[in-house]
Amino acid sequence: MPKAKYSQCSNRTQYKTSITIGFDDNGKRITKSIYGKSSADLERKVHEYRLYLEENPYDAVKHNFKEYATKWCDTKSIGVEKATYKMYKTVIDFNLLNLHDKELNEITRQDVQDVINHHALKARTCQKIKITINQILKQAKKDGLIKDNFADDLVIPKYVPETKRPLMPHEAKLSVLTTFSDRESCYIRMIKNCGLRREEALALQKDCFNFEKNTVTISKAIHFDKNQATIKDPKSKASKRTLPLLKSDIDFLKAYLDKLNTPYLFTSLQSKELISEQSFKRMFESIIDKMNAKATTEKLPQVGDDLTSHIFRHDYATALYYAGIGVKEAQYLLGHSSVRITLEIYTHLDSLANHEEISNKLEDYNKTRM
Repeated sequence: MPKAKYSQCSNRTQYKTSITIGFDDNGKRITKSIYGKSSADLERKVHEYRLYLEENPYDAVKHNFKEYATKWCDTKSIGVEKATYKMYKTVIDFNLLNLHDKELNEITRQDVQDVINHHALKARTCQKIKITINQILKQAKKDGLIKDNFADDLVIPKYVPETKRPLMPHEAKLSVLTTFSDRESCYIRMIKNCGLRREEALALQKDCFNFEKNTVTISKAIHFDKNQATIKDPKSKASKRTLPLLKSDIDFLKAYLDKLNTPYLFTSLQSKELISEQSFKRMFESIIDKMNAKATTEKLPQVGDDLTSHIFRHDYATALYYAGIGVKEAQYLLGHSSVRITLEIYTHLDSLANHEEISNKLEDYNKTRM
């Protein structure tokens, strides 16, 4: 047994030594002091502790869960989407409060399951908790701080995304009949007739348009942070695409671009800078107000309170389906990273079409029995 370097304590009744049990994040040595009644007793205790660490290596250095999770989250602020980072931070700061004072290697599957059970009525929240804890434990295991990642064993309620509603017939009609400002009209045409996401439409510049080929190229997206807008890459590689313009939109777009004195299609009205989040909200509220005013004069139903930019984009996907555009081509036009997303839309529309067809056949059959 190798002898430890030891010293006699000042009271001369104990012997003391320090052994290295790890290193902190700055590479500084972490030590543990061990005491014995005699040098032989000290050697025995050192030997026993080293054997213990061989069998329980994760108990050597303690890491507070909140500190580790917060530091992990901070490193993610660069490598992931802003929305993903915000999800991680919210879960750590608010949903995992009961784990904040625990040591990382002492947290059990049941500890996290209890947190999930507390939010059992909110399936999406439970899903976010499981995703976040899985990523934290995955990194902790890679860092050699825990033995197992038990996240896969966590039980969460099934999350069923809300079915996105379509653009209603009267809303589609109002989007054509209503008189908008040129800026508002341009926005509606881009999200409804080209199927652009909000962030893609707001990032458009003049040089995105090719009127020789009558196309618009999507290569950037806008991101709002505390009301300020910045330009970034779009949602995924698949989001970068070139789309055909409707013939009915070309003359309007040419005229609109010609009178712009900035490279961007959508700017704040006063500053002429890239549109801010508040400026966009005011523009979209104006669009809704004008559609509702037109609905009153045309004696049509009012526009739904839940009408969003995405519903106009979904209407474009519906138009592709009924126009007979194939799934793979629709995937490209919509900028979906996976054909599965496009198939979900097409399958849903297929089922609606089948319901109508079945209903018509049943009615025809019943007429023969009368």
